[in-house]
Amino acid sequence: MVLLPVACLETVCDCDSLSGMQPLQFDTGSPSPHLVIDDFAPLPVIRAAAKTWPDERWSWWHKYDDVSGLHTDAEIHPLTGWTRLLNAVLFIEGDGILHLGRRGEDQVEINPVPGRLVVFSTQQAWHGVSSTSVIRKSLAVYWWADRQEQGGAERAVFA
Repeated sequence: MVLLPVACLETVCDCDSLSGMQPLQFDTGSPSPHLVIDDFAPLPVIRAAAKTWPDERWSWWHKYDDVSGLHTDAEIHPLTGWTRLLNAVLFIEGDGILHLGRRGEDQVEINPVPGRLVVFSTQQAWHGVSSTSVIRKSLAVYWWADRQEQGGAERAVFA
């Protein structure tokens, strides 16, 4: 876990402009409740992150075989039993549209605009990324709640 001091957070996100915003509302009319915040991080910060991004040979990457395919995430943490509630993805660089919802349903397509933050519910939420020919750079954060729910998946489920 990485904790950022408030001063560091303020360099990434213009907190004064956020404090004057109206309360953010999730789009609950879609297959997966979600929220899109454009310009969440200033472009100079996004460009710096893209420029210093480790290449694919970096030994600390966790690689997935088919992360782009439609899937639902694990809902129960395998060690703590906590319940996953939300995912947040900050787009840095690259292509690959984020799809929310199953094929054949009213899927939501979200373009990976640098600096765009997407927050979505993970409760049985199907999502995936269209295939890409370049390395897709994004940061993901997961929110877990210290509560045990019955019947949730402990591993991702792929379509």
